[in-house]
Amino acid sequence: MNDLELYNKYLDKKIFEIENPLGVHLPGLPAKIKMKIVGTHNYIVTGQETEYLTYKMTILPSGQLNSLINTMMRGKTHKVITTTTSDFYPLRMESTIQLKDFLSLLGEERPVMCIGITNEYNGNINESMKEILTEDVYDKITNKVVHDIINLVRYQRDGDFELPLDIGDGEFYHFDELLNDFSVEVFLRQSDDVETFDADANYYRDDDVIEIIITTNPDSKNTILQDLVYELNELVRHELEHVKQNESGYDFPKSPKSSHKYYGQFHELEALRAGFRKKAKKEKKDLESVVRYWFEKNKHKYIMKPKQTENIINRILGKS
Repeated sequence: MNDLELYNKYLDKKIFEIENPLGVHLPGLPAKIKMKIVGTHNYIVTGQETEYLTYKMTILPSGQLNSLINTMMRGKTHKVITTTTSDFYPLRMESTIQLKDFLSLLGEERPVMCIGITNEYNGNINESMKEILTEDVYDKITNKVVHDIINLVRYQRDGDFELPLDIGDGEFYHFDELLNDFSVEVFLRQSDDVETFDADANYYRDDDVIEIIITTNPDSKNTILQDLVYELNELVRHELEHVKQNESGYDFPKSPKSSHKYYGQFHELEALRAGFRKKAKKEKKDLESVVRYWFEKNKHKYIMKPKQTENIINRILGKS
């Protein structure tokens, strides 16, 4: 019996418990896992090639946690882990520490690396918890895209750009939670017709492209950036909701000409709500004040009577 077979003989009888496998943002859902050494692999760490023991883990059935992880894996039971994978970081780090400590009792000093996660799941997810997890995922994606756009605007106010290509981060944004990769086209313009800045966005689902248009006053300084961050959080999260709808198979209807009918469409109400929630969270304000401020500030973008505007606002807030 070689070393790996011996280790697995002991591991087969061992169940590890991870207290917060999803991190501090979703505490109270401990995981029970089993681990198995599957081989060795040389990794270059800090410029030096080092032999690692590679392992796979199985998350044992424990109710709600398996449901949440099933959602994160988009219904798949197995996740391949590479050195560039960021998903399940708290779970992987804690399991690595516990496995390393366990193997040290057997005299094994080589470092260990997780290369796969299997989730034993056969139930249904609680819808409220699913919504929390989904929002967390799309918040993460929004934050990344907004960060990249702001870094552009900080140094550029005019020009056409494609992200992430123009920041040297690949041709497309890739997130495991989304079925398709996407890119963001950013159009920066300057105009005396805007007081500080104006921003708008579109989603071209056939091309997997989100378009962002930002117009700034030539005299505006970087003092506008904080307000622009808030605005971009709303816009990007809004368009990501359309990405989510498209990937779920939603059949988008033909866009109506009437502003009231346009904003009153099911998919548009969902996207407006998602965007405003993200902005309210970022600004630490209540949702209603954020919604009302947007419709007051952006009257030039729609044509509606006051009663129609109030109707849309109430529908976004879930009051009608």
